[in-house]
Amino acid sequence: MSSRLDDLSILHGAATPRCRAVVDKRFVGYSSLQCIDRGMVDLWVNQRHWRLEPGWLWPCLPGPRIRFRAATGHEHWSHRYVAVRGPLLESWRREGLWPEEPLPWPPGLDVAAGFDAVLGHLHAGGAWDRRQAANRLEGLLLALVAARRVPGGAPWLSKARQLLAEAPIPIAVTGVAGDCGMPPSTFRRRFTAASGMNPRDYALSARLERARERILQDRAPLAAIAAELGFSDPSYFSRQFRRATGLTPRAYRESRQ
Repeated sequence: MSSRLDDLSILHGAATPRCRAVVDKRFVGYSSLQCIDRGMVDLWVNQRHWRLEPGWLWPCLPGPRIRFRAATGHEHWSHRYVAVRGPLLESWRREGLWPEEPLPWPPGLDVAAGFDAVLGHLHAGGAWDRRQAANRLEGLLLALVAARRVPGGAPWLSKARQLLAEAPIPIAVTGVAGDCGMPPSTFRRRFTAASGMNPRDYALSARLERARERILQDRAPLAAIAAELGFSDPSYFSRQFRRATGLTPRAYRESRQ
């Protein structure tokens, strides 16, 4: 039996009660979600800095330079993480389920226990445990979104999503903002808060999701598919597709045949 959860690869994960790791890297081809429930962490994403106390989680996304370590004055922290990749991750990002920035745990939601449930299945090794782990992770993400109570059905938001999904690459966010009756800065802020990702990332993610479907429909040339989806540069399309899925468009097509 196939499931959309099969489109998620959980690469690894762990819980470390006294973590002393010093991370300084760019994530390539995958993302991870991290949380802290004791101690304190200094986190940098490029030049942005957060000091995270117990009760925070943060994503590590492909692209920026990401650094984190025990905060000054702390030797270690209680750390949990899970690393994933695959088409379902990109769908989660587009839908606003996967966080784009550090978030505090909502009141009443034990995020550490949620991570432990994911990790328990991940390390159990049974025939169904990988899918159970993916299911638990999706449940945790849904609980986080529900607790944030972000309104998702506003008319302007539906219009913005449609415009972003259909506009050519590169996206003219200023034009979409005007069509939604907002200044660009206001539009970017409100869209990111409601969708969990900024307008440009949403537009790209929507196209890549359609690309996965389109590539498997027939044997159309990949350059033609790229143009059909609004990419004027097939090489750029291929790089972005590989970054999102871990495979080139050609390898993705061949892997599903």
